[in-house]
Amino acid sequence: MSKPYVNLGCGRIILPGPRPIHHGLIEAALYDYPLWVNADRNAEPGVDTVVDLFTYPWPWADNSFDAALLTHIAEHIPHQINAVATPAAISALGQQAAQARAAALATAQDGWYAFMAELWRVLTPG
Repeated sequence: MSKPYVNLGCGRIILPGPRPIHHGLIEAALYDYPLWVNADRNAEPGVDTVVDLFTYPWPWADNSFDAALLTHIAEHIPHQINAVATPAAISALGQQAAQARAAALATAQDGWYAFMAELWRVLTPG
């Protein structure tokens, strides 16, 4: 049996799961999957899991989902790494700022990298 799919940051775009469809905003092709888990930070009608996607770990076990749908979410992922070396900081600090940015990239535990690591964790391998 296949695992469910997760609709991260679903907002009001609720995909069918064990309940009636509340919105018809996604193409019909997506409705062929047996179960969607709709997750959002707001408790809207049809949201199965209320979760802050930028607080880790997420409330699901490893390998919980076969796939994930992310619409209108990438622009909300915090990108703290950029704060390490803004153009002004690089101008003012030169090499020191560049080294700080390289160190942050090598050990990133927040922002885009942490989000993608958590997404990878809850998806089924393969």
